[in-house]
Amino acid sequence: DLKTNKFQEYDIYRYHYIVFSHSIALLQDLLFKLTSTIWNLNVKRRMIGWNKLEKELKKNDLTHISLILENFYKKFSRHIEKRNKFSHEGLLSYKTLNNFHLTHIYTSLSILNEDQKYIRGTQKNIELLQETKEKFTEELNQLLSDAEQSVVKLCDLCLDKLLSQIDYEFMKEHCMHLKECNNNCLSDYLVRIGL
Repeated sequence: DLKTNKFQEYDIYRYHYIVFSHSIALLQDLLFKLTSTIWNLNVKRRMIGWNKLEKELKKNDLTHISLILENFYKKFSRHIEKRNKFSHEGLLSYKTLNNFHLTHIYTSLSILNEDQKYIRGTQKNIELLQETKEKFTEELNQLLSDAEQSVVKLCDLCLDKLLSQIDYEFMKEHCMHLKECNNNCLSDYLVRIGL
């Protein structure tokens, strides 16, 4: 129970946003490293910056991959900046989350009614709180969906190159498990190499 453990709903939502922003930062690092490694790009393997990676992608005529990573970077860089600000300075500011927090405070305030009795926030405030909670949840769900789509697109584009780098004996040994993945590109590749 939230009240027993002295947690407010806001604390739970805040925690989820912090986890989300950390996960997005990690995902970006992994996507950059995956791309750099598979295509053997001339970038540092640790802490790959977008500008250097983008330059290498263009130099190697990998603009189709660059577009996916650029879209990911543009969509999620503000969340990664918020993660960095929270991690390094303890500051967290996110408009939807802030709206939820302020509405929560306002809704939970006790006010005097005509009979001089204290009551909790008005029905309008309670509805507004529900609306901000829903907006926050919808926004995070949409961002997660966008992140998943970016990962799938990138993996699809990198799969042929990655498969060509995997040892034939490994592919032969794990052929049944690979077929269970039910991926068209992977299945086509297995057929091409006679498995």
